[in-house]
Amino acid sequence: MKHVGLKKGRFYLSYKLHARTDPEGYCDEIAVTAANVHDSQVLLPILKKVKPSVRIFTDKGYASTKNRKLLNNQNLKDGIMNKASRNKALDHHEMKRNKIIKKTR
Repeated sequence: MKHVGLKKGRFYLSYKLHARTDPEGYCDEIAVTAANVHDSQVLLPILKKVKPSVRIFTDKGYASTKNRKLLNNQNLKDGIMNKASRNKALDHHEMKRNKIIKKTR
């Protein structure tokens, strides 16, 4: 579970911390991964013990069809920010939704 990176001629171990917090900002669940693991691959481990009907707010790094289906299958509300595609910019409503999510998360 380590990722070795090279910076200015020196090797470094690098990790990422993924956290789920309660409404007051306290950590409920954490997952640590190597830095080269994409955010969209880590949503399932941090959703342990989440009550149904809770809205899960995340940044667009977690945006994927797989993660949206995962939330739906676990009866959780989708609060994943929308991500623009290569040839398709976000429309006005998607940008407005992202702005609301950004303030909340």
